[in-house]
Amino acid sequence: MSGPDPDRFQRALDRFRANLSPSMINEFSNCTLRDVRDFCDNIQRTQGREGKLRYMGRLKAFIEAMEEFGKVIEVYLNATTILCFVWGPMKFLLGIAKTYVDSFDKLLDVYAEVGRAIPGFLHYQAAFEKHPPLATVLEDYYSDILAFHQAALSVFKRSAWKHIFHSTWKTFNTKFGPILHSLSKRRELLESEKSSAALLGIERLRQDFSDACKKHARQIAQVADERHRQRVSHICERLMPPNYQIDQEMSTEDRQGQNSGMWIFQDPSFRAWFSNDNDIVRHGVLYVNGIPGAGKTTLMSAVVARLLDCVRPKENASVVAYFYFKQKQPDKESHNGLLRAILAQLIDRDPTIADHLNEKTSSIEGTNLRATGTLEKLVKTALENFQITYIVLDGLDECAPNEAEKSVRWFLSLINGGLQETGVALRVLFCGQRDGTLDTLLADQPSISLEKSGHVKDILQYCRDFCRKIREKFDISLEMENDIIQRVTNEAQGMFLYARVVLENLLNQTQLYRLRQEMEPGTFPQGIDKAYERVAVRIFQQSSEAEQEDAKRMLGWITCARRLLRWREIQSLFCIDPVEGVVDYEGRRLRVTMTRGYA
Repeated sequence: MSGPDPDRFQRALDRFRANLSPSMINEFSNCTLRDVRDFCDNIQRTQGREGKLRYMGRLKAFIEAMEEFGKVIEVYLNATTILCFVWGPMKFLLGIAKTYVDSFDKLLDVYAEVGRAIPGFLHYQAAFEKHPPLATVLEDYYSDILAFHQAALSVFKRSAWKHIFHSTWKTFNTKFGPILHSLSKRRELLESEKSSAALLGIERLRQDFSDACKKHARQIAQVADERHRQRVSHICERLMPPNYQIDQEMSTEDRQGQNSGMWIFQDPSFRAWFSNDNDIVRHGVLYVNGIPGAGKTTLMSAVVARLLDCVRPKENASVVAYFYFKQKQPDKESHNGLLRAILAQLIDRDPTIADHLNEKTSSIEGTNLRATGTLEKLVKTALENFQITYIVLDGLDECAPNEAEKSVRWFLSLINGGLQETGVALRVLFCGQRDGTLDTLLADQPSISLEKSGHVKDILQYCRDFCRKIREKFDISLEMENDIIQRVTNEAQGMFLYARVVLENLLNQTQLYRLRQEMEPGTFPQGIDKAYERVAVRIFQQSSEAEQEDAKRMLGWITCARRLLRWREIQSLFCIDPVEGVVDYEGRRLRVTMTRGYA
């Protein structure tokens, strides 16, 4: 081992740069110690004229320590390219924090703490030269300084940082504590090894110190995470958001194959809406529309899944939220229900927002907290703290009267100047039937019509995949299989639901003879109503008496229910005898299943 490894410095720097925008990387790349000194002098002159002088001598220990660090490491690598990402963030942070006295003082204090934790490196230069393995500790110091700046940047890069500074600084302290602990431990290592005659175990000692610091950081993070979970739970108890996760889960289960819906991610309109270039912060709207039964909800589940995979919340840069409107479900057919679900997701994604809104709403009574006006203000506050927010709204045609218009108009008002903070972008994807209202409100916005897109190819592929099951069951010819595919695809006219109902009915026939009958010109269904009619014929004319009786009971429950029923709920209704007051799961449950969780 011959001393510090330049590759390790570079890997640490690469991790730091990964959280920066291209413009910030460019800005930091050209910064020097002279730039920082000149900038500090300008701040003091300005504060002096305004009578707001702060003691900037608190920066001295940090600046001197990093200046000595540069002189020591230049023996091993190009110090300029390494230190510019120390001086650049420092200048940026001071420039932002100077506008707010409380934040400026707190920033100066933490620089003073870091400076006190770092030793004078020139004091150890002779030891580094005599014992090169000892110099590897410099790699650890550099990583810690970058981690410190990354934590500080997460506070001051927020567009609305002044409004929630108290909460953001609490989050920063959670990260800063372990970093300061790590710096102190590294100083202990350096001082103990300088006086030690045996340096052969330096790598093991570094690893032990590193492991101990990581363990300490994990413990702090676990405590913070538990505190966040409790805070979110407390807010949601009062907020009472509708269960938005279950709709995503069930819609995902309904997707026809892993590749279903993938075409939308190549659509130019979607790509323009999704573009997440950190240097191009702009709002965006996309209107996805289609006929009833086209499979819009299933397609949106694919979009939500992709966004959740691609948009990882880091340093409050971006976040994803979604909502599925559901007809005749009180919590899921109103603008108010939407706001509660979106707010719940935003506070869950960001501990700082959760802390800020928890303090802000602690004195608001639950009913008032759930008032639409209050919710709109809270959601707006949360949105102003993310650089890019992606929101997917499905089923707007299923809203109660006038509720869809409320939601669309409110989001458009935010996009058209309602968000006060600059540097934030709101991207909203509206999805629903063309019902006249949405078409009028979103007439000037980019749109994707499912009937004129790759959606039709999805239906064709679904028919091909499904018809393989029919061929295997009935041993039909390739010609008959192709005939089924062609007729179902043509008749579907962009309606996924039609293809599914018809093909499942064909597969559930009990004889090849009956399958052929279903394909006869006078019998083969034209339109979704006729498709359901053929299913009813199979159930009520071709099934056993017991199957018909069970089907009638199920249809009665489904028809009278105020919301969609889960399959397990239907099973429980069969198992419970309210007259006798008994439950017999094994004896009464249906010995059939369903492909979906809802009926």
